Amino acid sequence: MTDLVESSTWTPGIRQFETSDPVEGGPDGIDNVPLRQLANRTRYLKDVQDAQAGGLEMKAPLASPAFTGSPQAPVPQQFDNTSKIATTAFVQRALGNFNASSGTGSGIIAAAVTLTNDDVGGFHYFNGPTNQTATLPSEVGLPPGAAIAFQRGAQYSLTIGTNKANAIIDTTIGLASSITLATGEFVVLVWSGTYWQAFGTYTQRVGQPFANSLTSSGYQKLPSGLIIQWGSVPNIPAGGSVTVNYPIAFPNSLLSISAIAGATSTGSSAINGLMAGASSNPKALFVAWNGSSNLTTQMGAYISLGY
Repeated sequence: MTDLVESSTWTPGIRQFETSDPVEGGPDGIDNVPLRQLANRTRYLKDVQDAQAGGLEMKAPLASPAFTGSPQAPVPQQFDNTSKIATTAFVQRALGNFNASSGTGSGIIAAAVTLTNDDVGGFHYFNGPTNQTATLPSEVGLPPGAAIAFQRGAQYSLTIGTNKANAIIDTTIGLASSITLATGEFVVLVWSGTYWQAFGTYTQRVGQPFANSLTSSGYQKLPSGLIIQWGSVPNIPAGGSVTVNYPIAFPNSLLSISAIAGATSTGSSAINGLMAGASSNPKALFVAWNGSSNLTTQMGAYISLGY
C-alpha cells in the first residue's frame, strides 16, 4: 500500500461507490477515485490557507501598526482639518513653511498677476521693470490663518488689491481695498475670516503716520513724510556756539530751520548765525553761535522741518 498522488484542485463532485462497482485498487483503480477527489480538495484548501496566512504577515495590523520602509499616502486637500493621515508634504505646508511660488529666483516680472488658492502659503517676490499689481485670491472657502507673503524688489512699487475690490485689508490704521508696497518692503497678509490682516515692514511705515513726541523738545510726523521738530537752544557764551541735537534724526534731509536765542542782559536777541547744512550731521543736529562778544544769551528755541 502507498500514498495517493494528490493535486491542488477542487473537484466539483465526489463520486460514490455503486453496488455494481468491482473492487479495483491502484492509482487509477475505481475504488481510489472518491478518496483521491477528497484528498485533492483537502490539498487545495490547505494551499489556500497557507497563502492567506503568508499574505497576512505582510499586512499591517489595524490597531497601532508599525510601518517599515517608506510607506506612501495621498496628500490631503489644502486646508483639510479632518482625521486623515497627514503626509510630510501636507505637514510642511500646514506648519507655515513657504511653498514654491512663481516668484522664486529672479522674481515675478508680469505687470499684473491674479493669485489663486494654490498661491496661499507662498512667498511672492515681485521684481518687474515697472510698477506692478497683484490681485488676492477669492476669500470664499479660505480658512482663518491662510497667509500669503509679498515683497517688492529693488525698484518701483507693488499694489496688492482684494479679489472684489472691497475694503477688507486691515492696514493697522484702517481698512483698504488695496495697499502699495514701496521699494524693498515686505508684507504678509493673513486671512482672519473677515479681513486680510497685514504684517511686516509695510505696516511699520504706514502704522505711524502721525507719530509724535509732544514734549518741550519734540516732533510731529505727518502722513506726507514731513517731520516738524522743535526744542530749546541752551545758553550760549559770549562769542561762543552750542551744538543742538534734534529729538530724532531726519531720515532723508533737513529742509529748513529757524532759531532764536534768549535775550542778553541788554535785551537784544543774540543768535546771529546757524550752521546746519555744513555741520557734521545736518540731519541730526545744528550749531548756533552768539553774536555778542561779551554777553551770554539766555535759553532760546528753534523749529525745524525735514523728511
